[in-house]
Amino acid sequence: MAYKFEWLPGPMVPDELIEQMSALYSSHYGRWSLAAKRNPGGPVRLPPARIKELLIPDAARLAYAIQDSEIVGYAIAIQAKVPDYGFISWVTQLVVHEDHRQRNVGKLLLFAIWTFTDHFAWGLLTANPYAIRALEKATRRRCQPTRIARNHRKLRSFALQYVKYVNENTFIEVNRALARINTEFPIDHSTLPDMLAAATTPSVPWVMGPIKEGWEWFAFTFQDQEKIGLAPLRAHEGERP
Repeated sequence: MAYKFEWLPGPMVPDELIEQMSALYSSHYGRWSLAAKRNPGGPVRLPPARIKELLIPDAARLAYAIQDSEIVGYAIAIQAKVPDYGFISWVTQLVVHEDHRQRNVGKLLLFAIWTFTDHFAWGLLTANPYAIRALEKATRRRCQPTRIARNHRKLRSFALQYVKYVNENTFIEVNRALARINTEFPIDHSTLPDMLAAATTPSVPWVMGPIKEGWEWFAFTFQDQEKIGLAPLRAHEGERP
């Protein structure tokens, strides 16, 4: 059965939907590292109140996917204008039900948020290489550390204003070989080598560098980048945000 995609301004998301989003996240986002201080090896859970915090700002947007009246994925983003540059779409959460992965749901959720907008930049923080491929598919542009490095100060300034889990002490490391951020979020990395292998082909190499436990990739694409053709994007269809 086909998916239905809906879009709402963050402050207008009803509590009942937030409850469903919390249940989806808590069951399908991921597991804590065995070295985590709390609930090591257990599922990462997020109460409705924490999700609601991400939706309160006027700049927050929600896209969600439904199949058979059940929410099977959602993406939350902040969309705000940076003077002299334009809008930035920063995805603060991207979650897809385990049974609905590898079906381009992640890509379509992201596209549902920004459609054909000409924003300055689109991106997210993630320890999931499939989420980065979904971002690349949705924007038809590649995440390139050299381009991210050129703009990371603007992105950091944006995050300090709008993204609650980035603060003055959050360390960002970006250069020509990698783009990563220490969010101190110890999600399990045991499957990461297999995911990186699946996300890499001779025509689509992995260029974002490695991440350490507690770190995430600092992944963004930009409006003035050259667009990629649709065929190369199909080289990797497995997305597991």
